[in-house]
Amino acid sequence: MAVQDEMVLLERVFLRIGAAETDEQLQNALAKFLPPVLLKLSSPQEGVRKKVMELLVHINKRLKSRPLVQLPVDGLLLQYQDPAATSFIVNFTIIYIKMGYPRLEISKQIEILPGLLSSLENKPEMHQDGILLMLMPVLPHVTIPNDAEKCKVLFGLRDRPKVAKLLLDYLLDFLLIPYGFARPSPASNLSGESIPPPGLSEHALKRTVGDEAMPPENLEKIKLGAVRFLACGVYPEQDIVVHLIVAASDTRHSVASIADQELRKISGVVDWNNSSLVDSLFSLFLGSNYIKDKKSTVKPEHKRSPTNTRIRLKIFPNILKSSTASTQFPAAVQVVFDALFSSNTNVKLKSMAVQFVNSICSNCSEKQILPVGKVLISGMQKLIAEPNEDSKVRNQAYVAVGMLGMKLPNLVTEDLSIVNSFFDALVNEDRDSKIAIQESLGLLSKAFCNLEPSLRGIMEALIMSKIESPVTQVRQIAVNYAASIFEDDHIPSQYILMLAAGDSKDEIRTEARKILRSSRKSEKKLPPFPDVVHYITKKADQRMKTKDKYVVGKTSLAFNPETYLEMLLYLRRCLVNSANVPKELQFDNLDPEQSPYISKYIRKLLLSNTDKESNAVNNYIALNKQYLLAFADAHVVYILLEVVAGVPDILPKEFAAHVSLVKSLMMSTKEDVREHSAKLFAIIIAHDSENIFVNSIEELLKNVKDNNLESQHGSLISVGYAIGFWFRQMKTQSNYAAKIEEFTKIVYKTVSTMLSYLKNSNSLLTSAVCLGIGEIGRNGPLHTYFEMSGGSHCDVHSKNIDAKLESKLLVKELGDIACSEKYPIKCRERAIQALGYICVGDPTFPHCRLIMEKLLQVAFEKSDVDLHFTVGDALCCAALGPSSSAARNFWVELKDDFKCKETGLKEEEMKWVIIEILSKFVVHTKPAVRQASAVWLISILKDCGNHSIVKSFFKSIQNSLLNLLADNSEITQDIASKGLNLIYELGEEQDKKELVNLLLETLTSGRKSGVTVSDDTKLFEEGMLGKLPTGGGISTYKEICSLASDLNQPDLVYKFMHLANHHTLWNSRKGAAFGFGKIAEKAGKQLSEHLPKIVPKLYRYQFDPNTATRQSFIAIWDSVVSEPQKTIDLYLATILDDLLENLTNPQWRVRESSCYAISDLIRGRDLTEVIGYLPSLWETLFLVRDDIKESVRNAAESALKVLSKVSVKLCDSTSGKAGEQALQLIIVCLIKKGLCSRVSEVRSVSLLTIVQVSKNAGPLLKPHIPLLVISLLEAISDLEPEALNYLSVKLGSEQDTQEKIDNARIAASRSSPMMETVNHCVQYMDKQVTEELVPRLVDLIRSSVGLGTKTGCSYLISNLTFQCPREIEPFAGKLLAAFINGLGDRNAAVRKSYATAIGHLVKVAKDSSVEKVLVKIHNLYLEKEEAPARSACGYTIQAMAKYSPDVLRAHSAHVLPLVFLAMFEKTYKGEKKEANDSNPWEEVWLEFTTGYETAIRLYLTEIVSLIQKGLESQSWLMKEQAATAVATMATKLGGMLKQPYLGTLLNTLLSGLSGRTWKGKESIMNALSLICVNSMDQITETEGEISVHQIIQVLVKECKKENLKYKEAAVKSLAAILEKHQLDYFGDLYNILVPILEKKNSCPHNNQHSSSEEEDPRENFNFQIVAFEALGCAWPSVPETQKKYQTSFCNLMTSKFPVSTWKVQLSILKALNCFIKNTVLPNEIQENARGSPFSPSLVEQMLKIVSSAFSVVKYSTLRMEALDVTEKLLLKINKDDLNPESVKQLCGSLTSLMENCSPAMKEKASKILIILK
Repeated sequence: MAVQDEMVLLERVFLRIGAAETDEQLQNALAKFLPPVLLKLSSPQEGVRKKVMELLVHINKRLKSRPLVQLPVDGLLLQYQDPAATSFIVNFTIIYIKMGYPRLEISKQIEILPGLLSSLENKPEMHQDGILLMLMPVLPHVTIPNDAEKCKVLFGLRDRPKVAKLLLDYLLDFLLIPYGFARPSPASNLSGESIPPPGLSEHALKRTVGDEAMPPENLEKIKLGAVRFLACGVYPEQDIVVHLIVAASDTRHSVASIADQELRKISGVVDWNNSSLVDSLFSLFLGSNYIKDKKSTVKPEHKRSPTNTRIRLKIFPNILKSSTASTQFPAAVQVVFDALFSSNTNVKLKSMAVQFVNSICSNCSEKQILPVGKVLISGMQKLIAEPNEDSKVRNQAYVAVGMLGMKLPNLVTEDLSIVNSFFDALVNEDRDSKIAIQESLGLLSKAFCNLEPSLRGIMEALIMSKIESPVTQVRQIAVNYAASIFEDDHIPSQYILMLAAGDSKDEIRTEARKILRSSRKSEKKLPPFPDVVHYITKKADQRMKTKDKYVVGKTSLAFNPETYLEMLLYLRRCLVNSANVPKELQFDNLDPEQSPYISKYIRKLLLSNTDKESNAVNNYIALNKQYLLAFADAHVVYILLEVVAGVPDILPKEFAAHVSLVKSLMMSTKEDVREHSAKLFAIIIAHDSENIFVNSIEELLKNVKDNNLESQHGSLISVGYAIGFWFRQMKTQSNYAAKIEEFTKIVYKTVSTMLSYLKNSNSLLTSAVCLGIGEIGRNGPLHTYFEMSGGSHCDVHSKNIDAKLESKLLVKELGDIACSEKYPIKCRERAIQALGYICVGDPTFPHCRLIMEKLLQVAFEKSDVDLHFTVGDALCCAALGPSSSAARNFWVELKDDFKCKETGLKEEEMKWVIIEILSKFVVHTKPAVRQASAVWLISILKDCGNHSIVKSFFKSIQNSLLNLLADNSEITQDIASKGLNLIYELGEEQDKKELVNLLLETLTSGRKSGVTVSDDTKLFEEGMLGKLPTGGGISTYKEICSLASDLNQPDLVYKFMHLANHHTLWNSRKGAAFGFGKIAEKAGKQLSEHLPKIVPKLYRYQFDPNTATRQSFIAIWDSVVSEPQKTIDLYLATILDDLLENLTNPQWRVRESSCYAISDLIRGRDLTEVIGYLPSLWETLFLVRDDIKESVRNAAESALKVLSKVSVKLCDSTSGKAGEQALQLIIVCLIKKGLCSRVSEVRSVSLLTIVQVSKNAGPLLKPHIPLLVISLLEAISDLEPEALNYLSVKLGSEQDTQEKIDNARIAASRSSPMMETVNHCVQYMDKQVTEELVPRLVDLIRSSVGLGTKTGCSYLISNLTFQCPREIEPFAGKLLAAFINGLGDRNAAVRKSYATAIGHLVKVAKDSSVEKVLVKIHNLYLEKEEAPARSACGYTIQAMAKYSPDVLRAHSAHVLPLVFLAMFEKTYKGEKKEANDSNPWEEVWLEFTTGYETAIRLYLTEIVSLIQKGLESQSWLMKEQAATAVATMATKLGGMLKQPYLGTLLNTLLSGLSGRTWKGKESIMNALSLICVNSMDQITETEGEISVHQIIQVLVKECKKENLKYKEAAVKSLAAILEKHQLDYFGDLYNILVPILEKKNSCPHNNQHSSSEEEDPRENFNFQIVAFEALGCAWPSVPETQKKYQTSFCNLMTSKFPVSTWKVQLSILKALNCFIKNTVLPNEIQENARGSPFSPSLVEQMLKIVSSAFSVVKYSTLRMEALDVTEKLLLKINKDDLNPESVKQLCGSLTSLMENCSPAMKEKASKILIILK
């Protein structure tokens, strides 16, 4: 195109635009020419470009003054997006886009928004910022789709990632803008530098704020819209979390609350460890101070300031959630220090910063944290050192230092000043701070475990200085450090703990003692004894020179008593450890079994060449002696006794110098102190010179005769032990016989003196004598001294007799004490021991048999089991004599090392005692005697089992022990089982086989006890009754025998029996002496070879209800199975097979044990390998849950609960194929077997499991949803309490109450676990699931009878239409048909529920299906008269309107006519109506119509057709309803109701009036009346159409009907027509009404034959009111008729007024009003202006009526109407014709009226008076 042409075109455009006068003309011109004009900017001709610029300037000026003119934004946008457009065109186009876009309507702006966003890609940054700023105000108006998938593709951002990122960044900057922010003007900003708001840069501020500041209210709306837009699903949660954090910290509540709500929603799915998210949070927190890459540089205008405190408070909690954030350095350190020490912080931020330090310590490796460790700890120290800092923050800082020190020990170990300062802080800080410091120091303790040697000493000194601090917390930490930093054998730390063991605070004291007496490790590693003694002695010497020593009287101790005692006990433990005492003997108590080991070690130390070791013993003794000088303690005395007695050839002589101390202790008030010190004194004097020995004995004997009990007791023990020690010492000398002779007298004297106190009244002295006699008898031949004591007083023979008698007497007296219950157990035990010991020291003792007899007699007295062990030992001592191990020196020799030089076993005595026990005691009737015999037998087996004479009795002993297995006493059973095992262990191979066969035969066949029952037999011991009646203990052993037989290893029965019972008595000192622990260990190893066969039964028997059996098998299990968990895992399937088989065992105890075993087996175990067992377990346990025995049912319930938890865990969605397999097996079983069970508990646990499995299974649930959903819906009704259903049925007659109950039932069912699970399943439904589910659901809807199931089905369908609309769409027709059929349900709640479901379903149904539904509803409504059916139709239409309004609008032509008709539904009194419901039809009509008249006119054809059907219906109710609708239509449309509809309606209405009178027929006449009144002009006299006269004639006919109420309606309708059309039918009406009116007033009380209607006064009055008013309305304007009826009409009114009620009077006045108004002058006097239409008499009558009305003061309405009549009358007549009297009377009445009336009435009366005057 030529240049000239272009210029001409531009001129024309200029002219067109310039000529545009109106906005519309300018807008049209710009729409057509602006885009092409802009294109001319690319013209190569400068003149053209200039002309374009000139035109654009003109356009700009015009647009500036015309804000309503819109620009062609669509065309401009296309031009802007054109890739061929030059930059010049693009730059100008964007100007007009930015100018025109805000001018558009908001809907148009939203429509163009996607296009604007898509145009941003590859555009200049300035353009992008401008467009985004322009789009921001539109965001609040964007409608967010409800569909999540639609949200994701909103604005097409998914396909344009660059644009999406650009918008996201812009929104973040926009959210950071503060409210009311204004950019400083250049004049005010003198420095030239502007400071951007927190979080923003200068560049970001420019692009978001623009040229003008946005009002805060607008900014708030935009931010709110931005948050909603971000949260709708357009962006992934990971991308918007930072934006929501910023918005959640907004200062406006509306923005912050919704952002916080959305942030909570996505918090669980956001990956807080995502590195990009962490970078974003750090960048926001620190601004441009965030150092991410050292190489990157930021332009000054792009530098962002850190966010403010408000935003940081929202950011930091999310940083704390991220473990990745704590590993990002140096950013993490920057955040910490910025939050702690910058000005932009507060206490909360500081607290979170310290928490972040803890997070750094927890999440970072040592290598990662090492470079920043010193920086962080210095920051924490700085925080702690700040005195004004918040205490909570300082406390957290203390803990953070502890965590840093634990993570990087070098930070605190290089300089111990931190620890020291923390210890000092414990003294000075407040209570809360002390707790934090304690925690910190506790954490730091782990850092000091590997200190350098040089630092260990410093730490040791530090702890040592703190252990005696006055502050409790300091001492506690010192104890903790001493225990945790140093090893167990570190002497200084143990010394610190010993000091703490005497602390004044109980908690410190207890903790220190606990540490000293135990260890963190399995074995206590104690320091060498000499080193500990040396260290403590050194410390004691040092303290004795200071004020720290403890003074008691004249004695000074280095430590307080409790510390001192703990030190001595610790020293002994070190001594025991250094002496290599076996671990099983290293008890904390002072056990004599340890003494031989200690003896050897002490001797070794004493003979050592080193000073430390040789002095250790003396120092040890000195420490103990020093304590005893102040306090008499039995433990310390025993320690000295143990040491001195252990080395009798050395230490007693050295200790002789301290004999005075020992003597004083012998006088102690403490019995155990006296006993130990008496033994110590005896050892000392026995190893001294003979003179001193004899003198000391004499002194002791003298003390015995004192009256001081303590002196007597100590002396008796000491003298006995002294003689005993002396005997043992003499045996080692060559001149033993000579010495015996030499000391005979002193020994005899001693024995005689002791015997004199044997039966002393004080049992304490008796006990001392027994102890002394036993010690003398154990060490020497007591009988020999009796023989030698006679001297020269008698010959040899007599001497022997005396000696025998005296020794026999001793035996008898000791036996009496042993058998007497009046003596304490301890005393009796010592007497028994003495009897046994007599035979040990004297192999030729003549009364050995007597001793045994006496010992056996103990069984017949009430005795403790321990006493029988003593008897058993005594029997063995009596039988073995000197060869017994009791003959050894207990302090020096071990039992295993003892070898007797003399032969010993007295075979006859042993044989006698065994036979005696087996024949008399084992079969005795007393349980206690049998128990004693069992103890004796195992004692004999233990000590004498290797002797041939005992072995020969093995079979007999085994038989006896087998009998005892059936004993009621558990102890007896236990002892017997142990004895059987001992026999087996001691026997030869051949003997073992015979013993096994005998044992199996006895156990399997059942052996009866050999106990004979007599009259005095005691069958049950006290307390035995009430135990489990399981046949005693033999059942346990039968189980054991069967277990061994199953293994084909009969000999194992002994092992099982030994392991089965392990009573606590074997843990006592005497029980432990039998060594059963080693036997058990050996038996367990042998049985472990047979694990595959025995594990299942062993496992089950551990849960046997019989306590004895259970404990037996637990013991076997513990011994046989070393690694229970591994073993169970290995044999899991085998165990399950056994348990499943035994769950239905005939024996209840087996069933019960199997249930408990299953509970324990599957709890917390991985059952992946045995998933196939789950259905069997469920089904079998369901059966057992209905067991006949309650305990079995309870066990099954417990097992089911555990199985439920395990099943839920197995079916987890994360379990993969295993979970899928488990779900397949479990869900079917639970539904088919559990929910259908007749046992309520089974149904309950099944339901609970199904619910939990469904929630846990996730997508794995999909294949099972059809079966599951149907079953759960059925279960809703099945599991409903029967009482509710009964109550609903019972109250069926009270519809309101019944519906309330049913609604409560529905609400409960919807919140039930079943319905929750069904709703949970919906999210996993797809097309395949729906295809399988819907047919079942349809069948269930049609066949179900329960309320819960029915409403549940409808509720489910409603949910499906929301969540799975596409999937449910193909089945909508079938479902609609099912629900439509259900609308006839007798229950109102069900009908409403079905209606709701239909309302939801039509939304996804096809149009044809919807039409079918509407037709059915239409027919149902018209055909059914019952209220329930009609209300169901109403609810359905209402539901469709509520949930599917678009569908209803699409079918409004079919629906709204029915709605219109149904609105006028009427229910007569006595008929049922839905309770508490508004009219649903009216609600739908109001919602879906814009105006009443408009809607009627729109659907007039359909409405008339429907009304016609209603009027022609056989139902009176429907006829009335249709007529009412016609009446309303006539009222609303008025003259707009035209032909042919008018004619149709009139014909139908007139047809409806024919025939008899029926209830409601009045509505037809009313409809006719309203049509004639409101559509008067449309009713013509055209041929073929109904005229008004025809209608009136019909109504006149109806007025003649007998029914008074009906007649009333007819009269009223007729009157209205006559009044409106001014037709003359007064005569007809008058002739109908007047006779009735005259009749009613003439004889109201005498009419005996009146109808029931006439007898009702109210109906009579109503009829009169209507009749009078009708006469007035019907008064014609026809002079002839007026002339004919004028007088009679007035006479009627005059006569009826006085005798009528005020309402009837009012109607008469209204009739008069009409009468006066319509009466006209006759033609002959119309020319005379002074003529009157009424004769004077008529005027007088009417004035009389109004005067009478004026006098009725009570009813103002009546008087007002009378005034109105008067005024009209006076205006109508010639006042000169009035009678003066009447005028005077009227004026008087008016004057009286004015005195008491309203202003309006007074005004009217004044006006009348003026007329009269």
